[in-house]
Amino acid sequence: MAHLSPEEVHRVARLARLTLTSDEAQALHGDLEAILQHVDALAKAPVEGVEPMNSPLGHTNRVRADEPSGGLDQATVLGLAPATEEAFVAVERVLEEGGQ
Repeated sequence: MAHLSPEEVHRVARLARLTLTSDEAQALHGDLEAILQHVDALAKAPVEGVEPMNSPLGHTNRVRADEPSGGLDQATVLGLAPATEEAFVAVERVLEEGGQ
């Protein structure tokens, strides 16, 4: 694994939209090196035949039947809305006049 140069630390900081002083960059240099060493170790792990998973805890989703139910009536919806105009829920303008 190649070591990070100070210029590369500053480049990574710029990509992350961070402005670092030289002292901050030097302090982060060791942390970034440790992260890259860990990633390098993970890349060398033998994973042939290992099934991908999103969690080692074995979570399962509880799936229930999707059964339609009655919706809310207009008066209830309008009563829940913070602002209304006539029989409609009022929302703030998002687009300017003639906007797409």
